[in-house]
Amino acid sequence: MINSFGAGGSYASLVVEEHLERRPQLRRQGEQLLIFSAASRHSLLAYLEKFQAFIATNPSLELEDLAYSLAQREHRLAHRAALVADNIEQTLARLRLLLTGELPVDGGCWISPFDGIEKGEAETALGAPAQMAAAYCCGAKLNLSALYSEGGNRISLPGYEFEHPLARQPQAAATPQTLFNSMLYRRIASGELNAEQFEQLITTI
Repeated sequence: MINSFGAGGSYASLVVEEHLERRPQLRRQGEQLLIFSAASRHSLLAYLEKFQAFIATNPSLELEDLAYSLAQREHRLAHRAALVADNIEQTLARLRLLLTGELPVDGGCWISPFDGIEKGEAETALGAPAQMAAAYCCGAKLNLSALYSEGGNRISLPGYEFEHPLARQPQAAATPQTLFNSMLYRRIASGELNAEQFEQLITTI
């Protein structure tokens, strides 16, 4: 973001985005591996839904660019999902399966256990994209520098939702004292209770 402040109080702001150079000659043909990771199950599913909407409204996107761009993000968090696909239509179908939890027995898409993967030294996933996806969701590492040794076209993707650690905690039940204080404040603020009445009320408690 670029900000400019004028002496007379004027203010201007300009938001710029990184230029992502497209190199159409770099193409990794065949089945593509799409990986996702997040700090919580809630955040992971929320992003899968956002990613699904993103590609549904941008049907001209190249699947190779999506796979490469996802691989450049943080992918070592505990809650993971992965899918392999040949085209955008198949990608959308497998995202729907991940969101509904109806994972096919023959593979195609995978998700980590509900509580996430356990931390520790992990082996590097090897083999075909489907084998790598399954191993990744069980905690394996990915050698993405080898997978994309020739680079790729990085595109701008939607961001993960920020999840505040306190945002989803239930609120404590109100106590009689807090309810009384709230009622008293409302009566004073509305003019229903004057200073003399307030003093009488306090002395009788």
